[in-house]
Amino acid sequence: DFLFAKATVVIDGAPASLWTGTSPIANHPDPALLPLFPNAGMRGLRKWRFEFRTQLSQPAQQVTLRWHDFAPDRITDPLDPPPLPVTGEIQAQGLVDPFMLTPAEPAYTWSRVSGGLGDRLATYPIPTAVTKPISIALRYGLGASMLATLLLWRCSTRRLPVAAGLSVSLGLALILFQTPQREIPTEQLSAAAKALHLNMYRAFDYTDRDTVYDSLALSVEGELLDTVYEEIFASLVMRDEGGAVARVTSITHHGVTPNTPTLLTREGTPRWSSMVRVQWTVRGRVTHWGHSHQRADRWSALFLLQETSDGWRFTEGVFEERIPEDLEIPDVL
Repeated sequence: DFLFAKATVVIDGAPASLWTGTSPIANHPDPALLPLFPNAGMRGLRKWRFEFRTQLSQPAQQVTLRWHDFAPDRITDPLDPPPLPVTGEIQAQGLVDPFMLTPAEPAYTWSRVSGGLGDRLATYPIPTAVTKPISIALRYGLGASMLATLLLWRCSTRRLPVAAGLSVSLGLALILFQTPQREIPTEQLSAAAKALHLNMYRAFDYTDRDTVYDSLALSVEGELLDTVYEEIFASLVMRDEGGAVARVTSITHHGVTPNTPTLLTREGTPRWSSMVRVQWTVRGRVTHWGHSHQRADRWSALFLLQETSDGWRFTEGVFEERIPEDLEIPDVL
């Protein structure tokens, strides 16, 4: 009744019914729950696990889980306990998505992914080279100088003004020749780098190693592919929790700073490239039976962002720094 008296699970807009349950299983007494012992006795030291199943006539396209009543968290504050968040993760279509339910956000909705790997990735406007403003100014200046020199040559008998006009025109032409004519705006490179970096972590939403690699290859290529996999996977393994792999819950970018892009010719084709420094914090959570642990790391890395035949990719890079951060929020039961 506690779970299903209200519409706890809604599948494709209709409350799920005809649930069948398994026998509840209790774990061993947990010392972390000792603050509950004075009021609840041994019951407060044990956690119970229930499993419920239902049958569907066709694969679900959308599933919503809504939690209606939140227990008081007497461990955090025995006198004025806040609501106890409910955490979990959903495994479907080869993906693992963690979620947290709170009184402010009491529902989580899962939607079926109908497309391929790219449907889960962040998108960005393709960086496009534009003519530099200084190049436009130089062209107008060169045109005006040549016109003035021509008028002086036809209308004046004095050679000095004509020579001066020719000198100015030649100088402007030389500067124009040596000045790069096009550039890619910094904000476009920053947006592309931020999206590709975010997609590096989204690849680890998958549980199959080959699928993780296939998803990573949409953001990274070359030898950097193995480096990124090893660095990120190692950072998600919580060795003090028996080697459990944390699931990424958020990425916060503190800085995405591209250098001035250069146009290089590779295999006969001109390609743009830029070194980009990325600074970010990644937060993750590993969920066990009855509780979850959270962690956060602050990173700094330098990547080479390049235009390739398959689109923009990180092709080289160095992970410079990783600093664990202390989380002010406690582990969630």
